[in-house]
Amino acid sequence: MRPQTYLQIRHKVGIASHSERIFTIAPPRIEEALTRRLQFAREIADGRLQIPRLKGISFDLINFSILAQGLSEALRDRKLKRFFSNFFGGNVGDAIHAVTKFFGNPNVYDRRIIRFTKMRGGFSVHAPDMWRSILYERFVHYSPTTSRVLNLFDVRSSNPAEHFLLPMILGYLSHDGPHRRTDGSVSRRDIVAEMQDWGFGTAITTWALERTLGRDIPLVEQIAYASVEREGGERFRITTTGAYYLSEWVGDLVYLEAMWCDTPGFDDSLRRALISSADESSPDIRHSRAIALRDYLTEAWKRSRLQPPYFNWMKHIEGGQKNFYSVGSFVEPDSRGGPGLRDRMAAWLRWILGSIMPPISPRLPA
Repeated sequence: MRPQTYLQIRHKVGIASHSERIFTIAPPRIEEALTRRLQFAREIADGRLQIPRLKGISFDLINFSILAQGLSEALRDRKLKRFFSNFFGGNVGDAIHAVTKFFGNPNVYDRRIIRFTKMRGGFSVHAPDMWRSILYERFVHYSPTTSRVLNLFDVRSSNPAEHFLLPMILGYLSHDGPHRRTDGSVSRRDIVAEMQDWGFGTAITTWALERTLGRDIPLVEQIAYASVEREGGERFRITTTGAYYLSEWVGDLVYLEAMWCDTPGFDDSLRRALISSADESSPDIRHSRAIALRDYLTEAWKRSRLQPPYFNWMKHIEGGQKNFYSVGSFVEPDSRGGPGLRDRMAAWLRWILGSIMPPISPRLPA
């Protein structure tokens, strides 16, 4: 258990008179636990491991085995490893549950993963593939009631600046300064006072802070030290999940293309454009929706005149610009005016063939 959990139990139950004998068991690394689970699943799918309960039952799980192989090899990717290690806060059970939701998810391009795994080997599952399965679950659009992911840009009133309130709270909790203690915690009083300096009232700040706590995977944890109760103030600390939201998802294409339907917009043209394409889910439409939401939030940021030292929306969208550009180069027409998707796909195929086939050199005369 964590130190604050032990102190809370000791304070409430009253075990001060008992001798303290504690031993700890280090949890396994998430990527290692997932790799072993996937290896076990592949052995069953390939028929190398016989299960007495399944004796006499035949089934074809070749594609499942290939998909599990692609995901197992992808766990060597640093970006995917960082996602599992930070987003789930070290909870191996939540990570395994997310992997089970990955298989058969309609938002995962599993045919592409299987095809690339057969052609090239190595890892063909990338972090955005896993993100989509977490963001959408098994639905076409993001829903805050079914997804375990929180929409950072939701608002409670008609103030567009509130789109950035929750990211600002996360940034304030992760920012070094006199408001933070050595354990990384910040008092509620300091959080409310800081947000008031930027025009947000106590009620709306409390609402945003409570949203980060009431989740299956919380972005912020409430510290429960006994000394805090004596001081009469609550303290909060950002979790690795909240830090991952802030560093990886704010301004990212995959996150923004999911949040378009749950982010209240105060621009009539934006609402009309998004609603008109609500029934479409092609890559170019999803990309255009993400761009529309990004541009709307950028305009709202400029009009709000918010300039906290711990959060800058413009820097976050600059960091996510690479994903917008790489996806846009495949789904948008090129500068010559014709459809560029076919030509770019052909160039991509030539690159793949060139990477897996040795170059043909002219035969030297004998």
